[in-house]
Amino acid sequence: MAMCCYGGILAFAILGGELKRHGVLDHRYMDWQTGEYVYLAKQPAKLLEWLLVYFPVGVALTVFMVLACMLLSGFFAYQLYLISQGKTQYEAFRWIDLHKFLLEEEEKRLKEVVEARCKLSSSRLRHDLDDTINGGAAPEAQGKQMSLLFRRVITSILWRISECLTLRRNRIQVHIPPNPYNHGFAKNLAEILFYERYLSAACKTVSIKKEN
Repeated sequence: MAMCCYGGILAFAILGGELKRHGVLDHRYMDWQTGEYVYLAKQPAKLLEWLLVYFPVGVALTVFMVLACMLLSGFFAYQLYLISQGKTQYEAFRWIDLHKFLLEEEEKRLKEVVEARCKLSSSRLRHDLDDTINGGAAPEAQGKQMSLLFRRVITSILWRISECLTLRRNRIQVHIPPNPYNHGFAKNLAEILFYERYLSAACKTVSIKKEN
């Protein structure tokens, strides 16, 4: 990564030196839109066009160095992130799978709770409807009961819709167990650089536990 960054900086310096050596930065040209003379130094597109015509290999090498530096920097940052988390790349994917599994289980549990509430509400409404129809009350009282029952049905439907929307809208949070191998960035890095020392210490600890 350092060599790519150094190569990119060096390529920029070389191309800039060629521009100065040929006097391109001090050259002026006629801008046909404004009718004025403009320095090429103020037109990056024109400078790039000139470099592509006279130094195509240098431009290609510069672009390659910059892209390689960006890719390697991203990979290096990802490795630092893994070290800070105390994980390997394989373990990171397994932790992601564990998180997804816990989220799915929690979502199933919440759906079961909502369905149970909906079934209970439906059974109550059905019971009230049977009582209203078979109760033998006066027509006026029966009409009031039907109106009240209709309101309860509408309220139950709206409540069910709101429960479903809330379940989808709210972000489900689950508790993920801590990583037992994460001891902080400094110690994780030390375990990677001086793994023989920590490995021998771990083997001694295991042998002592077996003896006890």
